[in-house]
Amino acid sequence: MQDVMQEFFSLPEEQRPQYVLDVLLNPGELERRKVDVPSGVIIQRSAFRDNRPTLFCVTKYLPPGLGWKKVTVTIDNSRGEPALSFSNFEDVAA
Repeated sequence: MQDVMQEFFSLPEEQRPQYVLDVLLNPGELERRKVDVPSGVIIQRSAFRDNRPTLFCVTKYLPPGLGWKKVTVTIDNSRGEPALSFSNFEDVAA
């Protein structure tokens, strides 16, 4: 995964959203690159109500008794644009 993330950060910012789709969200591509995503870890795109500039998130669900249900690390778009806008989903939820 370190090599994949190094490749991700070496890309120009405008190419990173497509890399997320083509590599990070593609189990076959991750497997081809020998990335084993552990059980209970989810790599996904997320939209937040405040439209923070998130490109993708990595979430790990924790065992009971630790005080938190999950831990999420978000990788943001330094250009300030979210990969997904929450407003695009408001009509779907209604």
